[in-house]
Amino acid sequence: MLFKTEVTASAAISGLLKSKVKINKVEFYVVPEKLASGYYAFHIQDEKGDLEILKIESPPTYNGCNGYSSQNIPYDHINKRFTWQCDGSFNFTILTDVEFEKTDKKDSFVKVQFELFVSSEYMKSMKLYEYAEDYIELPGYKNLKFKRYIKKIKEKSVEIFIENPFEIEIGQEPLNSTGNMLYKGKKDDYKVTVDEYHIEQNFCQKLYFLFSVEDLKKFNAQIQKGPKNDVTISTTPALNSAVNFEKPIFYEIMSSTKYADVHLTTSDGSIIPTHRNVLSKYSVIFDKMFEKSKEIPVKVQFEQFNVDTVTAALNFCYGKTDCIQGKASKLLEFANAFAINELKK
Repeated sequence: MLFKTEVTASAAISGLLKSKVKINKVEFYVVPEKLASGYYAFHIQDEKGDLEILKIESPPTYNGCNGYSSQNIPYDHINKRFTWQCDGSFNFTILTDVEFEKTDKKDSFVKVQFELFVSSEYMKSMKLYEYAEDYIELPGYKNLKFKRYIKKIKEKSVEIFIENPFEIEIGQEPLNSTGNMLYKGKKDDYKVTVDEYHIEQNFCQKLYFLFSVEDLKKFNAQIQKGPKNDVTISTTPALNSAVNFEKPIFYEIMSSTKYADVHLTTSDGSIIPTHRNVLSKYSVIFDKMFEKSKEIPVKVQFEQFNVDTVTAALNFCYGKTDCIQGKASKLLEFANAFAINELKK
């Protein structure tokens, strides 16, 4: 199939004789004219084929420490000519029809995006040399799980470490508006440090995981080998385990305010009584809060979540999963803020 394509080629142009230029399947002649100024006017004639001259570059000249360089020469499209001080080897860039062959090859690479999030409250609540671990599960690829460690390496500094047993490419998504890669990822474990200047804010970093379909087949084969394989795949990770209760009964018990030992104050001023044992089961952040608090009931203030969002999140923790309909966006924000991984699924 023919596609309009830019093609560049170099051609030697004489200051005395007509020179033929052939680029791909098109050709034209360059006829020199000596001007009174000593410069040359080069005329484009006898074009064969569909072409448009886009750019002409001068013969390279030596510029001392800068080495050799060329200059762009203005082209007169109406009179089909350009002017330069001497003859020599010029670069011509043209737009022309190029015959392309269709290939049956398919791009087998898959790029999966993942938002790495750790809340500021959680990072600040950790004690020095404490660590937590959970699993990152790639959306749409449940077999690909990566163990994540969050380590308090200094009083005001946290290291986030992702094990990469599959040796696939992990990198940051581009930060510029063009969408181009700013740098290539690496097929190594991924590590990032949140320093004292950034720990006061929620940490959020957009990552990508890049692998091929062939890689995926290899990963699945690895996983099926079982315990002998070095890749650890767990269905009950430490910070991502489900509460396995009979849901209707558990919901009736835990939605009762009797013996409630936590009071959650929402952004719109509502106070919701609940229970520490459930919140700490689902969220390591709440668990850390409760460890540090000596008052009963524990009082937690939410500045950005209203009563509807908090109630829906609690009902989910109580086993009432149909409560999340129509609230997915705010619930995901709540789940990210308090590391409630089950709520993200």
